[in-house]
Amino acid sequence: MLIKLVLLLFFCALLLLASADLLLHFAFAHSADYLTVAALSVLFMAFALLAVAALITASHNLSRQLRHFFSASERLQRRLYFFANKQAYSNELFACQRQQINFFKQQRQRYLLEKNNRRQVCALSNTIRQRLIMLKPILPAPAFKQLRDQHQQYRQQLNSVGLIDLLRTIDSLTTQ
Repeated sequence: MLIKLVLLLFFCALLLLASADLLLHFAFAHSADYLTVAALSVLFMAFALLAVAALITASHNLSRQLRHFFSASERLQRRLYFFANKQAYSNELFACQRQQINFFKQQRQRYLLEKNNRRQVCALSNTIRQRLIMLKPILPAPAFKQLRDQHQQYRQQLNSVGLIDLLRTIDSLTTQ
């Protein structure tokens, strides 16, 4: 309805401007000036009416949106979203902390396992060294040197399986 009124005023202003042009063409300059001023006034009123209508519509939409935003149902919905996000954050934080604790636990277990493995290899190496010292007078020099080199190699590699096999070999040599 308002747009129809604005368009009607716009077309009236155009008709007045066209009439002023015709009057100017027929040498009625004084009347043409009055019609031009009237046409510009009608055109200004049309644009002013359109601007006022836009402002009223915008303010109405803004007030409706603000009432909707601050309504009880929307506040409750935002509060529920807040608690849902807080719960999701807490769950994620708990999962990350659990993962971090498991990582440090595995690191500690790996460290203790390596420490125990080094201690066992050291004890096994001491036993082998003592038995090699006992076998030194019995064994030929190249065989002793080979057993000693194997012992050093397995000890440096922390190879407990190789040291056990070497101990069995040494034990088999002592029983012969």
